[in-house]
Amino acid sequence: MKYEFKPSGNKDFDKIIYQFDKQIKREYPLSKGNIKECPSFWQKTLFLETFNLDINDWRQIRVGDYWKRLSELEGIEKNKFIINKVRRLSLL
Repeated sequence: MKYEFKPSGNKDFDKIIYQFDKQIKREYPLSKGNIKECPSFWQKTLFLETFNLDINDWRQIRVGDYWKRLSELEGIEKNKFIINKVRRLSLL
């Protein structure tokens, strides 16, 4: 894993990212060297993708079968689903 943490200047934000990175580093060997199999990788991605969303953005994301589909998923798949919905919103 060649990722290296670079501080942003915001202490609170940096603490959170640092904690995610520590957890990813612990999970990395357990996922056989595949970072996309680390649950914390997807949690960090979700955090970064949703950091600046407001309530109106979430209202647009949570339409249609969002809740039904979300209840059918678990773990990494749930995070991937939310990330995809957020990314679709940003394309609008």
